[in-house]
Amino acid sequence: MDIKLDMKSPLTGKEMKLMSEPSTLDYKGKTYNVIHHHYLCELTNEQFTTSELDEQNLQELYKQVEVNGESTDGRQ
Repeated sequence: MDIKLDMKSPLTGKEMKLMSEPSTLDYKGKTYNVIHHHYLCELTNEQFTTSELDEQNLQELYKQVEVNGESTDGRQ
C-alpha cells in the first residue's frame, strides 16, 4: 500500500503530520482495539484520511476481528 508521507491540509495549505494512535472501533456489536492512521492539521486540530489510509484502517479492524475468532465475511 502506498501511503503518502506528505500531505497538505485542505483547510490551511500547511503540511500535516501522519499520525498513528490507539483507538476503538465497533463492528458487529463488539468493540475492537486498533491503531488508527490519519493526518493531523496542527493549526485546526482536524484529522484527515486518504482512501489508502481508510483501507489500512479497515485492514487493522479486520485483523483484530479475525484474531478474536470472528469472520469479516458474514460467516460464523
